[in-house]
Amino acid sequence: MNVLVGILALVALTYAGKKYSDKFKKRREYYESFLSFSRDMMANAEYKKDSVKSVALNEYPSEDFMRTLSSDGLFTGEGAYFPTYIQMSEREFAKNYFLTAGRNVGKAEKDFLAYADEVIKKKYEECKYKDSKYSVLGVKLGFAFGAMIFILVL
Repeated sequence: MNVLVGILALVALTYAGKKYSDKFKKRREYYESFLSFSRDMMANAEYKKDSVKSVALNEYPSEDFMRTLSSDGLFTGEGAYFPTYIQMSEREFAKNYFLTAGRNVGKAEKDFLAYADEVIKKKYEECKYKDSKYSVLGVKLGFAFGAMIFILVL
């Protein structure tokens, strides 16, 4: 019976560590998709000159980013969906980005998109670093605590 409880604790805590570290993976995927969208917008401003809404119809890997793009109030500034792991300052930047992108012409539009792309790229690099650092750590810590409980129960 003690072995079963120990194994159950080991599995549960390893799973809890994985779920905790998933937020870092989701943030990385969100910003990876946001960076791809930004690059699409830059290419669009340079060549196609489509509306932002038509660029938003493209598919991106992050489900949360796709929910953000498809939310009703994204281009009006009210009621846009943002996941809980996106901080308030990041939400404000994203709202400003979607409200401003596509509204300027020529050099002003390209300058804005280039600036925003650099900001998004820095955030993506930060998220990528944290994901590589903490995603494995969460699983290892969960496993370690589960192993400690397994040993104590025996």
